Amino acid sequence: MVMSMEIKIGVASVRKSGAEYSGDSFCVAERPDGGMALILADGHGNTPAAQQTSRWVAQRARGLLLEGKRDEAIARAIHEELYEMTERKVACALTILGVDREAETAVIGRSGAMPVLVYSPDYETLYDEEATLLGMSRSVNPQTYELPLAQGMIFAAYTEGVRFAGRKSGMGTPDPEHIWEFLRKNPASDVEFIAESILDYAVKLDKSEPSEDMTVAVLGVAEATEKSGVCRLSAAYPFSLTTL
Repeated sequence: MVMSMEIKIGVASVRKSGAEYSGDSFCVAERPDGGMALILADGHGNTPAAQQTSRWVAQRARGLLLEGKRDEAIARAIHEELYEMTERKVACALTILGVDREAETAVIGRSGAMPVLVYSPDYETLYDEEATLLGMSRSVNPQTYELPLAQGMIFAAYTEGVRFAGRKSGMGTPDPEHIWEFLRKNPASDVEFIAESILDYAVKLDKSEPSEDMTVAVLGVAEATEKSGVCRLSAAYPFSLTTL
């Protein structure tokens, strides 16, 4: 039996309170053989250099994906370039959440400490092993996972600001079970709500003043709501406009 499915993507992000720059970057890429990838980069700090690095890493990963490179090869290539360019002075974490339509698998790539939660109607898995940051050491050990696709699967990743929210405010770091509940109680089609709920939880732990940049990226595999084959993508970007 053939089922009509669709990939849903939701991202929620906020800068460190009072910061002008963000070390978190994200982008979306269409895989050459079909499917999508959600790319999340976490550069250390809130400086212009951290912002430039994370943006470069995210866009470089997108470009290599479009060339057909595999996730592990992408991380290794970016690491080598970053290592040579910055002489080990800049580090960046990279996570890729993807769906390979041709192989009918989900593909997860991790370099750094960003956790990835995988929920499906049949099981739950957390990938949070320490992996080498890109650009810091001569060798790198990117972690890649490939899972069979199933309707209702949800993949969530978040940056260091979410992972350690509440540590500076004294509220205590996020309760993993509380985050899991957002995935368990909401369908794979509600990825935007899930991302915003996790981010809101982290911001509240920082007493509504984020102590670091925070980004939550969520990808869901849901039953298609219509059979037209139309692909849609929407986004919202906050900014200020100076008027005379």
